[in-house]
Amino acid sequence: KIKSLQESRNLFLRNIMHELKTPISKGKLITDLMDDAKNQERLQRIFSRFEYLLGEFTKIEQVTSNALVVNKNSFRVVDILDNSFDILLIESSDVDLEINANLEIDVDYELMSTAFKNLIDNALKYGIGRTKIRVEEDAIVFESNGEALENSSFEMAFNRAFEDSSKGLGLGLYITHHIVKRHGFTLNYTWIDGVNRFRIECRS
Repeated sequence: KIKSLQESRNLFLRNIMHELKTPISKGKLITDLMDDAKNQERLQRIFSRFEYLLGEFTKIEQVTSNALVVNKNSFRVVDILDNSFDILLIESSDVDLEINANLEIDVDYELMSTAFKNLIDNALKYGIGRTKIRVEEDAIVFESNGEALENSSFEMAFNRAFEDSSKGLGLGLYITHHIVKRHGFTLNYTWIDGVNRFRIECRS
């Protein structure tokens, strides 16, 4: 029964993605032809948001259907972090980066970059003050100041306890959890003295 429900959910997601892809593409094309600059910019942001969510739905469908292909090679964590910064269009100087070990891990470069990106993006959007990233002997730690999260389970998508309802749907941490899990690592969350801490343990 559980397997049947899982297959039904994946089919539902696949159909939604298929139905939304064409109108989003057409909407972006029409928006580019608009003369009203103010409304054009607003609509471009809206359609870009739709496109981003469509990409997140694609990742969810992949991780929940076990269709996520993991191509592992050995990479330095600092190089994966640099790629995550590039994806977010930020510099390493925009965060407090502390390198305590020359950690190398066997991972899928693009997938782990996405996982790091989601944790950094979450901290930058919802944290107070500067985001801190620390590379340790066998772990990567992402810290930001803020209120404690109400729910510490990563198993459910659309978990608004993790991401503010006006800004996110809780997809990023859900996807990150499954990417980390597929690599045989663990994602742990703690809140101590006003600091939200996400720790990826790299011991497989």
